[in-house]
Amino acid sequence: MCIRDRGLSTYLGRKRVIVMYYAKFPAIQIEPDKNPNEDVLKAIAAEKQKCVEDLYPVELVLCTEGPNLNRDYWLPHILEIAAPTIIYKPGNIDHLTESQSEVQPRKIVGVAYDSWIGEHRGKKAIFAKAVIYKYLYQEDPDVSKLISDIEEGIAKVSMECAFTKYYAVDENGEIVDLKAEELEDPEMVGIHGKYYRAFGEDVVFTAFAFLVDKKPADR
Repeated sequence: MCIRDRGLSTYLGRKRVIVMYYAKFPAIQIEPDKNPNEDVLKAIAAEKQKCVEDLYPVELVLCTEGPNLNRDYWLPHILEIAAPTIIYKPGNIDHLTESQSEVQPRKIVGVAYDSWIGEHRGKKAIFAKAVIYKYLYQEDPDVSKLISDIEEGIAKVSMECAFTKYYAVDENGEIVDLKAEELEDPEMVGIHGKYYRAFGEDVVFTAFAFLVDKKPADR
C-alpha cells in the first residue's frame, strides 16, 4: 500500500498492527461486539484503491541487443548487467538537452519499479514496468496526451544511460581491437564512425523518456 502522512495503530487480539495509509481519515472506532479485523481490512482496501487511481501502469521495452540508429551497440551480456539499474529511475518526456535544461525544468512524469530480460522481435531485450503520475485533481496536458498516445499504440520510449567504458564492434557484434586514440576518434567509432560503439560493463541507466515529439534510436 502507499505509505504517506502518519500511521494508525490498533490492536488485533494480542498482535499490534501498524496501518500506514495514503490520506488522512478519522481513527477507527472498534465496536465491542465486532471483529476488529473487518474495519482495518476495509481501511487498507480503500487506501490501496486510492493509490492505484492516480497511477497509470505501463510496460516498456527499453532496448534490444545489437545496433541502434545512433550506432550504439548492446552486447547480450551487457543487457544483463544494465537491466537492474533502471529500477527507481525517473521517466521524462522527450529528453532534455543540457541547453534546454538551463531554460526549463526537466519534466518528470513517472518512475520505473521493475525490470527483466526477455525477447522482443526475436532479440534479447530489457523490459521494465513503470507508472505514470496522473495528477487526478489537476490535469496535466502533457501527461494526458502521453496516456492517449499509449492507448492509441503510438507512444515510444527511449533510455538514458551513463558509462565510461565502451568497445568498438563491427556489424556482427565482434569486438575490434583498436588503440585508445582510435577509440576516441569520431571517424572510427560512434554515430559517424566506421565501427559501432558498444556499451561496457559499467553502463548504468539514469532515466528513460516517453517520446511524444521525437523518434527513438532503437529500431
